[in-house]
Amino acid sequence: PRVIELALKATDDGERTEAVSAVVQVCGRIADAGAQATPVLAAIGQNTGEKRALLLAALAQLGGQEALQAAVADTKSEDAAVQDAALAALAAWKDASAAEPLLSLARTTESTKPHVVALRGYFRLVGLPSGRSAEQTVQMYEDGIAVAKRPDEKRTALGGLAQLKHLAALRAVAKHLDDPDLQAEAAAAVAQIALPKDEKEQPLRGADVVGALKKAAEVTK
Repeated sequence: PRVIELALKATDDGERTEAVSAVVQVCGRIADAGAQATPVLAAIGQNTGEKRALLLAALAQLGGQEALQAAVADTKSEDAAVQDAALAALAAWKDASAAEPLLSLARTTESTKPHVVALRGYFRLVGLPSGRSAEQTVQMYEDGIAVAKRPDEKRTALGGLAQLKHLAALRAVAKHLDDPDLQAEAAAAVAQIALPKDEKEQPLRGADVVGALKKAAEVTK
């Protein structure tokens, strides 16, 4: 609590960054991983505005279900600064547990900036190492693409899919070879997924692979 009290006295961005780091380091020493966010959660209930925003940034690095619920709740705050901080915290979350709340926010918000922040955060979390199957990860990327309103976010998703050496990923990116705004990225992703990086790696094989490569060759410059 003393470290949190000192952190809340930070007056500029540099000090706040250091303060968040200090809070996370001290809370990280709590032996019970599920309780590491507890001191920050206790302080959140007593603060508003910039101080609450600082605490939300710490929650993003500590994680946990209670911390996630608190951040999601604050995305509906009447304080615009707290709303923004909660969304930024979810976008920077330490693991993919914040992915679904971010996708939900991207689906429901009507404003461009929070939509973009939520979706970029979502794609970042989908790309983190996980125990999911390749098919599940591909589906998550496709769910995000379906919500995207701008080519920029779709390109981010294609870049993530390009890292997956799997037929499901190839099929997902090949769908965008007919989109003039995404052809270049889709063609590059097809090649990256289908072709081996070196002599030790096997290429993908099959009619779908051949068809996607031919189409990519036709549309790319």
